[in-house]
Amino acid sequence: MKSFKKIFFLLLVFNFSQACIEGEEIELWGECFNIENTIYLNFNNYAGQNEPLTGEIPPSIGELVNLETFDVTNNELSGEIPIELINLPNLRIINLSSNQFSGEIPVEFWNLSNLNTAYLGGNQFSGQIPSTIENLYNLSYLDLSHNQLTGELPSEIGNLSNINGLYLSNNNFYGEIPSEISNLGSNMGYISWLDLSYNEFSGTIPDEFCYNIYYYSGTFIPHNVGYNKLCPPYPDCITQDDIDSQDISDCQECLMGDFNEDLTINILDVVAAVNYILNGQNLDCGDLNNDGILNIIDIIQLVNIILNN
Repeated sequence: MKSFKKIFFLLLVFNFSQACIEGEEIELWGECFNIENTIYLNFNNYAGQNEPLTGEIPPSIGELVNLETFDVTNNELSGEIPIELINLPNLRIINLSSNQFSGEIPVEFWNLSNLNTAYLGGNQFSGQIPSTIENLYNLSYLDLSHNQLTGELPSEIGNLSNINGLYLSNNNFYGEIPSEISNLGSNMGYISWLDLSYNEFSGTIPDEFCYNIYYYSGTFIPHNVGYNKLCPPYPDCITQDDIDSQDISDCQECLMGDFNEDLTINILDVVAAVNYILNGQNLDCGDLNNDGILNIIDIIQLVNIILNN
């Protein structure tokens, strides 16, 4: 009798594992999904209430030709993003955050013109952001934070005119912040959230950086650039916390034209420059025309710098 029950149980398990209708359904992580009718897949384990998914995303995901949303947040999935997922023609929302995915983001990803939301943060993705990021022109949110991405930001990133949130923190990006970043969210006039913190960005912050700041309930929501290697002078939209957290050890020892050494260029520096000249003193950071002499010509150039800024 016990042997009969064991055989019956094994047959039952076998039948359940073969339950998907061939040609009409595919099996993903123990569940069957209709090939034609499945538009939303949610294996989100955000609260950690389920046993996390492991292994790689099955290539059979590519058979769900009408899939629009794919969410596997907070699991233990690994491997690279399968090209079969990227090639889905109707994919609009993809959430792979907080897993163990690795490798470079497929080049095809950057051509998903229908994509609206992409959360890829909290993984181990490597490589660089290519210039083809501009093809994601319908994108509203892109989260690439907490990965191992590197390289300089391409100027084409500024062509994301519909984006409302861009999160690039905790990577290894370096180089200067492109001035084109001021075009982010230009169709709305602003970008609500821009996070470039905890990278290796250097140089000065372009003046255009403050053009698309989000204004909410009487308060400006500043862009986050803390914990980089950005040099003064800093634009007014940068918070004091962000300024204090910069590693300026590789910056020029002094700011040209900063006669009163307060890391900003303004009318007070003109007053200080006049005093330097009247007292017959010299200042390396005041020799704006590089002629080795501190004189009225340097003051004229200083006034022009102030007026142009």
